[in-house]
Amino acid sequence: MRKFIARHAKKVVGVLTGFDRVLFRGHLMNLCHEKGLRMFLCTQSALLKDFGRFAQAVTGLIRTASSQVAQDAGAPEEYLNSSSIRKEDVAKSIIAKRGIDEGLVCVLSAVEPCLSWQIFRSRAEKTQQPQRRLRKCLHLYYYFLDRDFGLMHVRIQTWMPYTIQVCVNGREWLARQLNHAGISHVQAGNCFLRIDDMDAAQQLMDRLVASKWPKVLDDFVYRANPAMATIIDAANGPYYWTAHQTEWATDVLFRRPADLAAIYPQLSRHAISDFNTKDVLRFLGKTVTPRFKGEVLSDYKHRLEGVRVKHSVAANSVKMYDKAGSVLRVETTIQYPKEFKVLRRAQGDPDSKLTLRPIRKGVIDIKARADASNQVNERYLDALAVADCNQKLQRLLDPVLKRTKLGDQSVRALRPWSEPDQPLLLAISSGTFLVGGFRNQDILRQLHPDITDKDERRRLSARITRLLRLLRAHGIIERKAGTYRYHVTITGRRLIGAVIAVSGSSISKLRQSA
Repeated sequence: MRKFIARHAKKVVGVLTGFDRVLFRGHLMNLCHEKGLRMFLCTQSALLKDFGRFAQAVTGLIRTASSQVAQDAGAPEEYLNSSSIRKEDVAKSIIAKRGIDEGLVCVLSAVEPCLSWQIFRSRAEKTQQPQRRLRKCLHLYYYFLDRDFGLMHVRIQTWMPYTIQVCVNGREWLARQLNHAGISHVQAGNCFLRIDDMDAAQQLMDRLVASKWPKVLDDFVYRANPAMATIIDAANGPYYWTAHQTEWATDVLFRRPADLAAIYPQLSRHAISDFNTKDVLRFLGKTVTPRFKGEVLSDYKHRLEGVRVKHSVAANSVKMYDKAGSVLRVETTIQYPKEFKVLRRAQGDPDSKLTLRPIRKGVIDIKARADASNQVNERYLDALAVADCNQKLQRLLDPVLKRTKLGDQSVRALRPWSEPDQPLLLAISSGTFLVGGFRNQDILRQLHPDITDKDERRRLSARITRLLRLLRAHGIIERKAGTYRYHVTITGRRLIGAVIAVSGSSISKLRQSA
């Protein structure tokens, strides 16, 4: 990210990074497996043959408590009979009608798919077997205007195992924290156009990650429906909370909409045309190996505001779009955190060895997930640093098309469109080396993957050493102090980007651009 900010420093007023939308899910673990379900029914003196009546009675308890909560708050209850109705829009219209600024807004209900229990009976074997099946049941949505989180909701599944969903927005939370701290700001939707004290705002944003999430989420459940406390006690709870989906956004605030508008077409074009599969995999924390069998997708959509670019691998994605005219947002969405790793001990074994292990969905690893998401955004922005280069091609190429010196030794001119220089330039620009850099052997494997003869590998390695020395002399790469690893410089990325662009353009297209 530093490279991108340095590239556009005169146009940028600040950067804000942190959670946007976060979707939590709570599970009563003892009701999520057969043995736990049987024990729960036993403690409630309910037989398997009476499961339907018992579950219906608990559902009635939840619905009665829900109506009482709505009545006490003077909030309307409304049943939605279509999945096409956006519940948040309904809640916002009710806020406008009621004119409230805090408290329960409404209780919406809808029949939706869920994973739940059913009892399957076998007359032949005279057995009754509980099995989890995808079915439909009534879900209750409680929309709140919370003092800290603003507009948010709690969704309760009214049929066993009573899964709960809580959705909050980090930007809404920050807006209220800025108000409490007396920091002036201008907000447009879920982004900020101006914040008077960006450093203080970032410090507040960082505090959200460290929240005591189990307590915060439990409090929302009890507040939405008091009957859930009875169910939690009976199931020998409490709820086990997971971060089902997190959106981590990095907002780059530009001074004027015109500043962002001048560069965004080039940024989006660069992201669409130049980021390849390896780049996207590297952004999203995956090691590029021949064993990878997944699918990498990159697409873009034209919206009223502009172009949205999105790259996804499985259930994780990173996307870029412009918001409210002057905000460039890069956002990482994670639904499958196991693709990322963190240094930790084995779950349930505090004496185990500290080693890199997959990030868990539980809120215990939410800090690790935030760090991983932030690294994705930073890698993405740094890869964009070479885009929007208004420097003339002649001025960019003139220095490298002449002889130069490295120390006291003379070095030949670069040949960007000829062997062996062009394959080398393309190799070092790979997204695989974006973060950790590269060594001689990395480039050898990239350019000559099938060479097995030791003498031939030694000869090719020596040749690559001479070529890397050539690139160092022309300022295209630099060596990390104390190591034999190299990184591509900003000048180098601009040059490589220009070489790729010109190589892939026809003469007629170049004439049109001229």
